[in-house]
Amino acid sequence: MMMKKIVNILAILVLSSNWIHAIGVADALKAGQITLSGQSTSGYTESKIVVKNTRTYSLDVDFSTACFVQNNQSQRVGLAYEKSTGSYYLRLSAGRTYTLYFSSRCLDKTRSSPSTGVGFRTVRSISSFPEIVACLRNNYSQEGVWSITNGSGTLAQRWQAADPRPPVGGGGGSSTVGLQGSAYWSISGNQINIQASKVVNLGTNTTGSLRLQVWVTRSRYTGGSISGYVVGTKNLGTLRAGYAYTGISGYVSYTRPPSGTYYDVITVEEYTSGGWVIRDFATSGTSQLFR
Repeated sequence: MMMKKIVNILAILVLSSNWIHAIGVADALKAGQITLSGQSTSGYTESKIVVKNTRTYSLDVDFSTACFVQNNQSQRVGLAYEKSTGSYYLRLSAGRTYTLYFSSRCLDKTRSSPSTGVGFRTVRSISSFPEIVACLRNNYSQEGVWSITNGSGTLAQRWQAADPRPPVGGGGGSSTVGLQGSAYWSISGNQINIQASKVVNLGTNTTGSLRLQVWVTRSRYTGGSISGYVVGTKNLGTLRAGYAYTGISGYVSYTRPPSGTYYDVITVEEYTSGGWVIRDFATSGTSQLFR
């Protein structure tokens, strides 16, 4: 009896992996089959979705085929799985309202992280990007997702081109500047050598001024706004569409941070009408002590 009561309260049936009749959440919303509101509950890593089945029959809904957006500057967010069921396919009973918490992934590491507690304004279908949908369905790590959505391949370029919003920073530059190959740094006395294999402009316009910066941060940087200390800056100038800076290396002034343990990150930044914007980054992922 108790088990029956719990099932009735949840009213969610996890569908088998070979279910083929589920409707995408964006399509269900567009067709008026559901109403939906959502918000970030932890940056891009968790999303709260409140959904109601407006029909008089059960709906099988696929939540992995849409992205959620807060504003023009924020990252697109994809839903991996609903935490209480472990599934992205859910059966919604007729007329029922559900509050669901999804493990989610950032699909745009160069944009600002969604603000926790702030609602999403837009839901868009990503069904035309089956590779990205597959990443979400298979619960890829965040780094694994970024390797698909923000890499240097054709798919990443198509994904960025499909974003109807203006570039980060309000325009005046390219949103497809990226690091390729290795990037690292070393300190010698009061100088730091900042090195990178390639900085490339995959866009269609000449960039604003570019620079490489080495930051140290108290927590590991994963994208969006950054807080820490800049220990070195290497200016690169502008870059025409389709061109790249290669074999970048050179000593610049080193600014020692306050003593402590930090994570390091090398950012490639572009100057736009909205100021300096981080376009890509590389990090070792490990912390080290600075004295």
